[in-house]
Amino acid sequence: MQLVCETERLILKVLNSIDAFQVLAFLSNNRQLFEKYEGEKSENFYTMSYIKDMLAAEYNQIIKGGSLRYYIYLKSNLDRIIGTISLTGFQRSPYDSCNIGYKFDSDFHHQGYAFEALWFLLSNVVPKYRLHRITAYIAPDNLASIRLIGRLGFYYEGTARGYAKVHGEWVDHQQYSLLYNK
Repeated sequence: MQLVCETERLILKVLNSIDAFQVLAFLSNNRQLFEKYEGEKSENFYTMSYIKDMLAAEYNQIIKGGSLRYYIYLKSNLDRIIGTISLTGFQRSPYDSCNIGYKFDSDFHHQGYAFEALWFLLSNVVPKYRLHRITAYIAPDNLASIRLIGRLGFYYEGTARGYAKVHGEWVDHQQYSLLYNK
């Protein structure tokens, strides 16, 4: 597992609890955007102690091989997180699959950063995990994300009815997948 990766314009890093301030700033600054698509958060989610615990748990899952999350920085500014990408829910043989997720600071949308980071992850990191199937679940009104995942070669498979509870309601999501031949 690589803790730090580099693309043409980006640095992708696995973080731990010492980086909680940057993660909290990233999540807080984009709260309105991110929560539009996510489930309800606990009352203490936007606190340093919660974020430190979350990062410690993420790091432990990475070490155990159960998930992977990179936080993304511009090479020109390592003080501000611009996004995050993750592989979660690893299932081993006979499935060799996981889910992919990503979110980017609204100041950095439509500049190709998400595509660059995801392309790197799918081309260079996923093969090392010997995964066969990557699945993405996207809210039907998230058209930018649907376009992005399509550009990356994911195929639409159908609707996952009542997939996630968002703001107290079960919301359908569109399911996409990318297959690797091993």
